[in-house]
Amino acid sequence: MNILYGVSGVGLGHLSRARLIARYLINKGHKIKILTYGQSFDDLNKEFDVLKINGMDISFQNGRIKRTKTIFSNIKNLFKFIIDFPQINSMIREFCPDVCITDMELFTTIISKVYFIPLISIDNENILKNMSLWSIEKHRIDFLLSKLVVKIFAFRADYYIILSLLKPEIARKRIFFVPPLIRTEVMGLSPKKSKIILVYLSRENSKVLEVLKNIPKKFLIYGYNIRKNEKNLEFKESSTFLEDLKNCSMIIANSGFSLISEAVYLKKPYLAIPIKEHFEQYLNSTMIKKIGFGNYYENFSINDFNDFIKNIHKYELLFKRNYYNFEKLFSVLDSILDKKNVKRRIFIGI
Repeated sequence: MNILYGVSGVGLGHLSRARLIARYLINKGHKIKILTYGQSFDDLNKEFDVLKINGMDISFQNGRIKRTKTIFSNIKNLFKFIIDFPQINSMIREFCPDVCITDMELFTTIISKVYFIPLISIDNENILKNMSLWSIEKHRIDFLLSKLVVKIFAFRADYYIILSLLKPEIARKRIFFVPPLIRTEVMGLSPKKSKIILVYLSRENSKVLEVLKNIPKKFLIYGYNIRKNEKNLEFKESSTFLEDLKNCSMIIANSGFSLISEAVYLKKPYLAIPIKEHFEQYLNSTMIKKIGFGNYYENFSINDFNDFIKNIHKYELLFKRNYYNFEKLFSVLDSILDKKNVKRRIFIGI
């Protein structure tokens, strides 16, 4: 099959997941064309056939989402997509995709509707509209906005593959819940336990760093990609991340789905600090607490750190009671692509 694969350029999770899935599909004999932007383009373009687009982005400032800036930025990107549509149309006519896959990439969804091509959604965000949620009253506006965005980005997909560490509470036709994918590099690690405390901040957060400076422990800081020492904080570049991830005793980080999944795979207790006004981060934080592999704190303090340390052995014990098939997504995707009704329906050239 010819598969058009749209990948969000926001965050490393979409990128690492797309790399694994694209490699798998190519090895199965499928032909892949990727649409993406941002860091995902810079990385995936080294290995795959990639077309760069002006995709939907998120603007951050001081550890929180800037809604107004995000909205106006994406209005501009939508107009750029319309202007670039003749190029997209030429690509579609030449490539003739049988199936579209979207990983929270809006324009691939639009293409699937314009050209009547079956659409498969693969992401963790669609859990927002397919599971009952916990503690949403406090973040109701963020929840409603996030749910609306998720509905639009994978509008009426033929199939949904939703990655989750939780078992679904609602079963629906054409919706498959699977454990997350784990990077090959991480699956090859043999985890050990040392006194290392790993900190990963995907967005600059000076408040968290000030709290850590007042805790009498050493912290290894990732996310800034610099090398320097500042009191008890050692800032490190990404080249040593996997080694420290393997050896650390715990992780302090924002609530990105991919890093939480890798922490669960390596059995590392997780102290989550969700990015403010980012409902997916609140959802992921609540998930890690509900499973029992860690806890989250919205306004991180020294008392929060001490509370986490007090319960760390409880989190470590719960790792032994849970098992996940981290490669189940591949078999589910194969079964969908093999179905007779996932065939290219009607192609309308423009």
